Amino acid sequence: MHPVGGRTATIAMLSRTRIYRLAKMIAVAVRASVRYWRLARRIKRGTETDPEAWTRLHERTAQEIHDLTIRLEGIFIKLCQLVGARSDLLPEPYTRILGRFHDAVPPRPFNELLHGIESSLGRSINEVFAEVDRTPLAAASLAQVHRARLHDGSDVVIKVQYPEVAKLVRSDLIGLKRISKLALKRSSFIDAGGVIDEMNHFLNLELDFCTEATSTMRVRRAFENDERVRVPRVHGEYTDRKLLVLEYLDGIPLTDVERMRREGVDLEQYAKTLGDVYATMFFDQGFFHGDPHPGNLLAMPGGVIGMLDFGLAKELPDQFGAQMIAMMAKTFSGDTEGALDAARALGFNLDELNPALLEKIVKETMGGARQAGDAWQRGERAAWERQSRGMPSREEIAEYRAQADEYRSLVKGGKPIHIPHHFALIGRAMGLLQGISDRLVPGEEVIQKSLLRRMIPNQRFT
Repeated sequence: MHPVGGRTATIAMLSRTRIYRLAKMIAVAVRASVRYWRLARRIKRGTETDPEAWTRLHERTAQEIHDLTIRLEGIFIKLCQLVGARSDLLPEPYTRILGRFHDAVPPRPFNELLHGIESSLGRSINEVFAEVDRTPLAAASLAQVHRARLHDGSDVVIKVQYPEVAKLVRSDLIGLKRISKLALKRSSFIDAGGVIDEMNHFLNLELDFCTEATSTMRVRRAFENDERVRVPRVHGEYTDRKLLVLEYLDGIPLTDVERMRREGVDLEQYAKTLGDVYATMFFDQGFFHGDPHPGNLLAMPGGVIGMLDFGLAKELPDQFGAQMIAMMAKTFSGDTEGALDAARALGFNLDELNPALLEKIVKETMGGARQAGDAWQRGERAAWERQSRGMPSREEIAEYRAQADEYRSLVKGGKPIHIPHHFALIGRAMGLLQGISDRLVPGEEVIQKSLLRRMIPNQRFT
């Protein structure tokens, strides 16, 4: 065997083992932590004055994460997609480098997937499809999509799960949980293990394409009379846990904003519509698409939003919309007790927290809400967003460290904050929507305002 080919094959085999994957995760995390600590220390001492130092460090770290993800695939692609969508929050090198995974995930050769497709169909692929494009239309973290045509002439897409992905996802989640316990054992006021358990819950949903098919049909029915939204039809007769056959939708993915501009898409109106559609799902329908990263949304003719990939769809508890609206409205109005009651009803374990920690969270939430409301009314960006793009000063670094120390000390005497299933996915979706808003209409917070208008109708957001 050729030595290079043999080495490549060996690495490929190792990358499927739990110990190898865990070791690689730890190595990248440790190197990044040490580099950031050293730079912060140099800034504190005054020996680092180059304003580009943070940018170079962000780029180096983001590239290491990118390269690790190319090697390990699976859950890391999904994490990179989440990070890469947060252009409103994270430094530009992270969103630029990791954002490639929204539409440029390395594909698998079709022959590696053919056996799985035919096993799911229970027959030869040629018996079902008249044509199959062996070049993938898209490759994602858990599956790959190919365009095809049924014998009746219908244009469809085949979504097929990677054969080993379920095992790798579960292994990686165990590794991430171990790392979080070691790194955050006594330093986090959020239940990090609980957050990873939430990820496990959501990923199990995504690994079952029968559940995704059901969710897709449900959202399609919910918007069947809404001309602003298009959801693909499911071909259920060809679908099982690892294979999904859907109607093909033709549109421009949000990953290609330049093409949207060239073809005359009204980006601001698209963002407003998207915000209103999500407000409808959150507060009226009680069932929502939980993975709105740019690769899952299309701009179709006539301002229509094409929605894809309902693996992360979630039914909200009864009265969730009313409780969420109550919490936000009471937060903005300064009604502390009312906001806390609504948060308890949503499932937060507030009564298990150290009272001093709860008091600090409430004060900062109330103060932050008022500042956010003022900033939105003035049309300004939040200060933390501006800071995230540049090089923090020594004073800012010292302030961040002091705040982290205070939170760590306040965890004593109570339990960490537990984030409920439904709220965790809402938060994930809102975070992705914020990134999309900044991608489409930078600086205007268009989607956030659409959501806030529904939650706080008496508050003016310009």
